[in-house]
Amino acid sequence: MKHLEWKENPIILEINTVPWLEFMLNGGHEETTLEFVPGDFFQSIKGKYDAVWLMGAWSRSPESALIAKEHDGLQQEFLEILPDLHPEDIIGSPYSIHEYTISDLVGGERGLISFREELADIDMNLVLDFVPNHVGIDHPWLNRCPGCLITGNERATREHPEWFFQKNEMHFAYGRDPYFPPWTDTVQVNAFSTEYREQACKLLDSIASLCDGVRCDMAMLLMDNVFTRTWGDLAGPPMDTPFWKKIIGWMKQEHPGFKFIAEVYWDMEWELQQQGFHFCYDKRLYDRLRHGQVEEIRAHLKAPLAYQQKLIRFTENHDESRAAKAFGDEKSLAAMGITASLPGACLIHQGQDLGWKRKVPVHLRRFPAEEINTKVQDFHEWLLETLKKAGIGLSMRESNWRLLDIQGNHASECILHLWVHGSNHAIITTNYSPRQVSVSLSLDDIIDTLELEPLNGKGSWWVSEIDPNGKSTFMVDQDPGASFLVDLSAWATKIINIKPASE
Repeated sequence: MKHLEWKENPIILEINTVPWLEFMLNGGHEETTLEFVPGDFFQSIKGKYDAVWLMGAWSRSPESALIAKEHDGLQQEFLEILPDLHPEDIIGSPYSIHEYTISDLVGGERGLISFREELADIDMNLVLDFVPNHVGIDHPWLNRCPGCLITGNERATREHPEWFFQKNEMHFAYGRDPYFPPWTDTVQVNAFSTEYREQACKLLDSIASLCDGVRCDMAMLLMDNVFTRTWGDLAGPPMDTPFWKKIIGWMKQEHPGFKFIAEVYWDMEWELQQQGFHFCYDKRLYDRLRHGQVEEIRAHLKAPLAYQQKLIRFTENHDESRAAKAFGDEKSLAAMGITASLPGACLIHQGQDLGWKRKVPVHLRRFPAEEINTKVQDFHEWLLETLKKAGIGLSMRESNWRLLDIQGNHASECILHLWVHGSNHAIITTNYSPRQVSVSLSLDDIIDTLELEPLNGKGSWWVSEIDPNGKSTFMVDQDPGASFLVDLSAWATKIINIKPASE
C-alpha cells in the first residue's frame, strides 16, 4: 500500500490500542481486534484528524509482563485504575518490544491492514511506534545479534551491578537514560554499532510497509553526546555520521514521504530537526502552558517559523497526566485552543476530547469507563470543525502565520495569532487567564497585518466572532483609528474573521 501524502499542520489522534479495542468492542464482539472496529468510529474522526497513532500495536515482551506483575510500585498504580485487577490484565510494556510483528492482541498484521485501509478511505495517515533505544529483555537479538547491544566489562559490572543482567555468559545492559534508574524489562542497544544500524534500517524498511510514519520513543537518547555521556567506553567511539542522520537519510531515499516524529526532552528539538525529524515534541510549550505565564508562552511562540513548523504540540499524551486533571477543565480547553491552531503538528490523546481524568498505565489490557464531560467534548468538536472550515491546520497549505503583538487593556493575558491563505484568514484569540477580559483591536492594524486591501473611500467591514456558543457578526466602519472590542470570558477561545461588507 502506498503512503498517503501528509497534510500540512496535521492533527494526530493517539490511541492506546489494546485497552481501547477492549473498551470499544467488548460489548459487541467476541474478537476485540482492529479488523472489527466499526465504521462509526472512522466517521467520527473524519474531517477532524489527519492521522492516527496506534500506540502499543507491536508484540510485547512476555518477560516484561512477568516483571510488571511482581513490581510492587506498578501493582499499586494498576490497582488504583482497576480495583478488580486480574493477572491477565497485565500485558507488559509496549516499549519492551519482543519483536516488530503486530500483536495478536490487536489482530496481527491482518487486523492492522484492515484498519489502515479504512483510514486511507477517509484520507488519514497511520503512525506506529519505533523504540530505538532498547528492545525487550527477551528479544531474539540476545542470541542472534549481541553486537547490536551494550554489554558490560568487568569494571562496569562491578561498579554498577544494577545496570546489567547476565545471559549466555555475557553481561547485557538494561535500557537506560542518564538521569533515571534502568528499565529492567529492556536491553540497551548500541547506537555506535554498525550491526545495530543495519538492523534498524531493516526494521524501519519493514515498518514502512505497514504505516506512514513512526513516533520514535526517547529519540534524544541516540544523539552522540547523550549516548556517550550515558555509556562512555562501553559504547565505543561515535561513528562518522550521527545515528539519526544516517537512519532518516537512508529512509528518505527508500521511502519518500515517510514521517519521523521524535519524543524529545532537554531542549534538543532543534538538534533533532537538523538530523531529519519532521516533528519533535514541544515539551517546553507544554510546561509553559501548564505552569508558566502568558509572557513566557508568547516568547516561546516568537521562535522562527521554520522551527515551529517541525514541532508537535500537545496538552496530553500517554506519559503525561490527563489534561483535564493536570490543567483543570477550563484551562485545558484554553491550552487546546492554542496548541491545535499553531503551525506544526498537534497531538490529541484518546479520551482527552471527552474530558477523561484517569491516566492509564501502558501495561494494562483494559481501563474503566469514565463519564463524558460534555462541555469538553463539545469544545473539541467545535474547535476542530471550525479550524477546518477556517482553513487552519487540517486543510491549510502554503499559509502565512504570525503571532500578533496586541497592546492595550488586558492584551497581556491573551494569545492572539493569525493565519492568512489568500482570501481565507482567521485570528485565533485565547484568554489565558481566570478572569473575563476585553481586548481592543485596531481595524487599521488588522487590515495591514492580514494584508487586506483597504477600501476605497469610506467603507465598512464585516467582523465575525465564532465561539462554541455560536457566531455573531457586526459591521465596523473604515474610519481613522477605528477599533472594536473582543470580549473573552475566563479561559475562552474565539476565532475572528474579517471581510469587506461589499462581499
